[in-house]
Amino acid sequence: MRSAIEDLRVGDLIIVVWLDASREVSRLPSDREVETRIQSWGVYLGIRGTKHKHLLLGQSKPPMHRYWEADRIPVPMIEDVIVVVPDFLSRYMPQAALQTKKITLTSTRKAWKLVRVEVRPA
Repeated sequence: MRSAIEDLRVGDLIIVVWLDASREVSRLPSDREVETRIQSWGVYLGIRGTKHKHLLLGQSKPPMHRYWEADRIPVPMIEDVIVVVPDFLSRYMPQAALQTKKITLTSTRKAWKLVRVEVRPA
């Protein structure tokens, strides 16, 4: 089911179709096309940022629910959002759903768009 970002709820399992201008590719299609279309899957964790809004897309490594890896996707680069399973966390990972009340972001050294998300009770 296609959805607007405003309609997403924290915990939905989604696919985000977006344009990544920094993705490494062997050659560019043309001088005018610098973006690469990406499809990312994960759990919607919300929108963050004051000057530039980013969608947080979390990927958990079960059974450990406290730490997640997450993509920070610039909202203006998003072309489409598809809700695969509404309210996924509450339905299939209730402990993780309880812990998403407070999210702390820390950056990693591996890539600029990856963050480590600590989800814990408020």
